[in-house]
Amino acid sequence: MSKQSESSINLGKGGLFPLCAFLACAALSFTGVWSGADRHAYDLLLRAKSRIAPLKLSPRVVSVDITDNTELTDGPALESRQIFLDSLRVMRDAGVGGGFDFLFSASKNPDVDAEMAKTAGGLPRCVLAVVPLSKAETNFSGRELDPTESSIIEKHLWHPKVVRAGNVPVAARFLLPTAVLAQSATHLAHVGLISDPDGIYRRVPLLYRWGSGYIPSLPLAMAADELGIDVTGAVLDAGRSLVLPLKKGGRIVVPIDDSGCIYIPYAGQWKDGLRRIPMETLARAASDPETFDRVFDVIDGNILSLCDLTTAKKDFGTTPLEPVFPLSGIHNAVLNGLLTDTFFRPF
Repeated sequence: MSKQSESSINLGKGGLFPLCAFLACAALSFTGVWSGADRHAYDLLLRAKSRIAPLKLSPRVVSVDITDNTELTDGPALESRQIFLDSLRVMRDAGVGGGFDFLFSASKNPDVDAEMAKTAGGLPRCVLAVVPLSKAETNFSGRELDPTESSIIEKHLWHPKVVRAGNVPVAARFLLPTAVLAQSATHLAHVGLISDPDGIYRRVPLLYRWGSGYIPSLPLAMAADELGIDVTGAVLDAGRSLVLPLKKGGRIVVPIDDSGCIYIPYAGQWKDGLRRIPMETLARAASDPETFDRVFDVIDGNILSLCDLTTAKKDFGTTPLEPVFPLSGIHNAVLNGLLTDTFFRPF
């Protein structure tokens, strides 16, 4: 990879101020644990960075969104998952892959689920979400994974060389898609998010430990195929880096903290982010040739990130840049960072 990977920061063309800002931020890290003042200073510096020298956006990522309008216009298709089946068919016919930030944990319509699994198996890549649960979370209403579920998770574990294990979060178990869907996925990947004590999302775990290995995050799994990452040669050095060797040569060095978290490389505010299309438009392309042609022009050769932005789900949080931010955008920000080889190292 480029020298940018070794420096782990892309300052762009913003001049001296962003450089000084991030040097100051790095200096603060040597005080030890981030205090509230440290976090506040980091937020101020990140906001300045995003205004003066915003990070590069990959043209390869297209977000496909379920919105309140989707619920109004396609409610029954959403409830039965027909809208997901139609979207998968369009992705298959267009020859594109993607990741689903949805948990298909219970069967809605067995026939639709079976067709979804069959169609997903025809995609270049299909990454489905699992939700990691800590031991504390399972104390209230938990159960052990059954043998089939455990076997499914085992197939998707990474086994990096561990230089330092650190305090990577441990999953006691996972919430999984239905077995028929999980078995059709190219990758299963976690969508766990962790906010700082003040409720702001600055970091996200790239890995969760389970059993003898680690389950990667949704954006990390999506990037693995796209970039040709040799996951068998990955090296985990908690508190320093996750090294991802590339099959064609070179490597990506991702700076991580002691818990295996990457500092989220927000490229800017939501309104300045990735290209987006409504899921109902993508699904309509399955039966409307004119819509398919328009959609194909947008998604051809790209990676789709399918997200839920509905207000009913209330899947929003606070970031250093915005008080209300769709949490699915965190996965997109990390994916964008991996594809553009752009990371923050404020520690």
